[in-house]
Amino acid sequence: MEPLKVLAAVLGALLVFLTLRSAMKTFIVPRGRTEIVTDVGLEFTAALFRPFMSNRLPFVRRSTALALFAPVALLVTYGLWLALMSAGFSLIYWADGVTPLPSAMALSGSSLFTLGYDAPAGSLTMLGTIVEAGIGLFLIALLISYLPTIYSAFREREAVVAEVAARAGTPPSGMSLLVRCQELGGWEAVAESWPTVEAWFAGLGESHRAITLLPFYRSLDGDRHWVATAGASLDGAALAVSTVDGDAATRGARLLLHAGSLVLWEIADHLALRPGPRPADWPPTEHEGPTSVTVTRAEWEEGRAQLAAAGIPVKADADAAWAEFARLRAQYDTSLVLLAAVLYAPPTPWIAEVRRPPLHFVRFR
Repeated sequence: MEPLKVLAAVLGALLVFLTLRSAMKTFIVPRGRTEIVTDVGLEFTAALFRPFMSNRLPFVRRSTALALFAPVALLVTYGLWLALMSAGFSLIYWADGVTPLPSAMALSGSSLFTLGYDAPAGSLTMLGTIVEAGIGLFLIALLISYLPTIYSAFREREAVVAEVAARAGTPPSGMSLLVRCQELGGWEAVAESWPTVEAWFAGLGESHRAITLLPFYRSLDGDRHWVATAGASLDGAALAVSTVDGDAATRGARLLLHAGSLVLWEIADHLALRPGPRPADWPPTEHEGPTSVTVTRAEWEEGRAQLAAAGIPVKADADAAWAEFARLRAQYDTSLVLLAAVLYAPPTPWIAEVRRPPLHFVRFR
C-alpha cells in the first residue's frame, strides 16, 4: 500500500476512534467530562450565539435567543460526530482502493445512514460498511435515549424552581422566601422547606455536571432561572441562621447551606469559571475561607428591616448578625455570581452584576 494511503487509513481510524470516544463519554459515561470533539461543537455554537449575548440587546431578546442555545448545541455536536465519522470511514475506504475520493465519501454516507444505495467493492471495504452502519444506528440510538434523560432532569429541576417562585415571588429573594413562608404556615413551613431544597441541590450537583448542556437550559418563563432559585434559597437559609432570632427556622438550614454552597462551587468549577477555593467544611469559622461578599451591609440592613416589619424576630446585635451572614454568604457568593453572569440569569435581588467571565468549552487537560 502506498505511504499516502497508509497515512489516510491511520488518520481515518483515528477520527473514528475520537468520535466514538467523544460520544460514549458524553452520552454514556457519567463522569462530568467532555471530549475535544464535543467541546469543539459547543465552542462553535457559542460563537454563533455570541452576537445575541450583547448587553446592548434587551433582556427579553437575549433570553429568547439563549433559550435555543442548548438544543442547537446538542444538534451541532451530533452533526459534528456524524461528519467526522463519515470522513474517517471515507479515508479508510479510499485507502482500501475505493477511488476517486468522492466515491469513497458517497459509500461512507450511504453506509452511515444505512441508505444502501452504493455497493462496496472489496471484502475489507464491505466489512467497513457493515461496521459503519452499526455505528450509525448506535449514534442515533444514543441521541434518542439521551433526549428523555435531559428533559427528565430538566423537569425535576423546574418543579422546585416553580415551587420556590410560588413562595418567594418572581424574581425570588431570601427575604421574601422567609416572609411568605412565615405568613403561610409559620416557622414550621420554613423548616419543612429546607430538606426539599437540599435534595434539589443534590440533584443539581449530579445532573448539571454529568450533562454539560443542562445548566444552559432555561426555564419556560423568561423571568425564572435555576440560579436565581438557588440564590434565594441559600440567602433565605443564611438569613434564618444569622439574622432571625430563634432556632425554629434554622432546622435544616445549616445542612442546606453547606450542600448548596458545595454544589454551586462544583458546577462553576466544572464550567471552568474559577470560583475560588472549595467551600469550607461546616461550620465555617471566622478565619476560614473568604469573607468578602457582593451583598453590602446596607442591602442586608434593608432585608433585616423587611423581616422585622413582617413580624419576624431578628437578633438585636446587628454587627454580630451581619458578620455571621457575611461569613455564610461567602461560602457561595463567588460561585453564585459567576454562574448568574455566564448563564445570563435575569436580574435578581442580592445577585450582583459583574463582568462576565470568558466561557470556553475547549480545554486541553
